[in-house]
Amino acid sequence: MKLAEIKCFICGYVEEREVEDSAYIGKEYQRCPKCGNEMYIYSIIEGRDSLLSAFKIKDTISEVMEIEAVEATEGLAVFYGKFKDNVEKFFDRLFERMEQGGYTPIVRKRDKDIIMVVKKKKTRRPSIYINIGLLILTFLTTTIAGYKIADGNIKGAFAFSLSLMSIIGVHESGHALMSRKRGVDATMPFFIPLPPVGKITLGTLGAVIFMRSHLKDRKTLFDVGVAGPLAGLAVAIPVLFIGLILSHPAPLPAEETIIFRPSPLMMLMMFAIYKKPVSITMHPMAFAGYVGILVTMLNLMPVGQLDGGHISRAVFGAVSYTHLRAHETSLHLVCRLLLE
Repeated sequence: MKLAEIKCFICGYVEEREVEDSAYIGKEYQRCPKCGNEMYIYSIIEGRDSLLSAFKIKDTISEVMEIEAVEATEGLAVFYGKFKDNVEKFFDRLFERMEQGGYTPIVRKRDKDIIMVVKKKKTRRPSIYINIGLLILTFLTTTIAGYKIADGNIKGAFAFSLSLMSIIGVHESGHALMSRKRGVDATMPFFIPLPPVGKITLGTLGAVIFMRSHLKDRKTLFDVGVAGPLAGLAVAIPVLFIGLILSHPAPLPAEETIIFRPSPLMMLMMFAIYKKPVSITMHPMAFAGYVGILVTMLNLMPVGQLDGGHISRAVFGAVSYTHLRAHETSLHLVCRLLLE
């Protein structure tokens, strides 16, 4: 088998497909999917192995899919058809086989069922010293920010810095660890320092991880997307509660200051601690917990590359997501109830 470029000279539609070794330029091959006229072999692609020939996966995929059409280019093969009943059982075996060969299969469902086999990109793994350097730098900037928030109290500065970085670090580590559990190659967290300039600053813009391989299905996308917020909340809520215990009741100040309206969750915690409605001066640790839950709520909005966007695409699919992204998902509503 070899790879050829097939063209319709009526409408100009062109695609690449695997053809028999006996095929030649000018041979009538099939009907054009756009205009229905004849398509002809326009050129034979030399010096490039067809993905289908290299891994001989066509027969394997036919075990799970009734193949109706195949397209192949360098590093990509797309199978169109209809899935059979054993697609999930089959896919794990296909995924393992393709990963060993340096390729990743991806399942999509549009008007037709689709299996794409993509060539993995060879990228250089970043040095662990970059992660460590950013971690140390972010610790310094968040400590300086905490020093301002704690009105010059060094213990409060460390409490704020360690609490906030723990929430962010566990959040991103949740993504990273779930990625590895689901067979996705991901980096460890990269913290983003922010110079503590101005009255209100956190000293950081959070942290990120980078995916070095494709997510094989929507189930994996959901697991990776939801693992971060759940892990972060598992730290942020106890941090907020402990911080409220360390806080102390105080009357509302007469001078200009910043006042936070407590969320329902925060009000319940305060009532459990103080047994009555009170106003308090927040300990830096409580402020870090408050910020951690607030950022998690914002991150769950069903928008773009936020965790909420990933979760929405995993649950509803890419097509439905385009209609739902302007609205709030149930997860976002839950977080809003915690904070507003």
